Amino acid sequence: MIDLHIHTLYSDGSDSVLNILQQAQRLNIGVLSITDHDSVKAYFDLDKLNISKIYSGKIITGVEFTTTFDGYTTEILGYGCDYKKINKILIDFYTPRFVKKQYDKLMNEMAGLIKTHNLIFDFDNKKNSESFMAYYNELSKHEENYLKVKDNILDSFGNFIRKGYANPKSSFYVDKSTCYLKFDEIVDIIHDAGGVAILAHPFIYQFEDITKVLNKMFKTTHLDGLECYYHSFSQEQTNFLLKYAKENKLLVSGGTDYHGTLRPQSKLGVGGGNLNISKEILNNWNVKYFKD
Repeated sequence: MIDLHIHTLYSDGSDSVLNILQQAQRLNIGVLSITDHDSVKAYFDLDKLNISKIYSGKIITGVEFTTTFDGYTTEILGYGCDYKKINKILIDFYTPRFVKKQYDKLMNEMAGLIKTHNLIFDFDNKKNSESFMAYYNELSKHEENYLKVKDNILDSFGNFIRKGYANPKSSFYVDKSTCYLKFDEIVDIIHDAGGVAILAHPFIYQFEDITKVLNKMFKTTHLDGLECYYHSFSQEQTNFLLKYAKENKLLVSGGTDYHGTLRPQSKLGVGGGNLNISKEILNNWNVKYFKD
């Protein structure tokens, strides 16, 4: 069993790097990859540990870049990269000043959309607009807002993200294209650092026509593969992606998108209970394992 999509407290997970290794050992996970959002800090921790005394499996260096494609917020998984090269690029791009400027811009845009939709919202309480989660929590408290917002956007924070502010077809869309490195640029960065570039969880993005978007992605960029196994995918969705990958000679990846207690519905290694991804999907990969 392998798990190539794991988050730690260095992005939006709850677990330390050490805790991930300890759990992976107990669960007999043969290969893992920590893929924090726009961060490789976990690998600096790993570099300080005597890994063989904690975990007997293999580790592939990983990172999950956030970006946009045709207006949709998307993620690209980079595997087998030189994490020090990736870290240098991230530090140079995501400077504190840049991050604050972009964050303030997004928060102001969301506030404007809430006012445009004439939704009930307590703007006097500054905590309500500290983050997108805070925006959602305040909006979802008021029953009247559900009557004014379409497409079940307020039914869950996941819907608020994927059906709302990350979806260019939604009236709650916030354009984040200036906030991240560009899609094709990220793919090149991953390749230059010795890694492979995989599109993360393709069915999460609410594409109107997934085949059309995938065809455009793989025609206009140098992506290497698809995350075909994922904790929330149906068997039909997984089969579709596996078929697409085979027909287009793409690498296949998979993982639980583990976040610890912050996303309890997905367990390490098994996702919702029976994910159990085989190590065989790595047979066509040409990447080095961490510290090999």
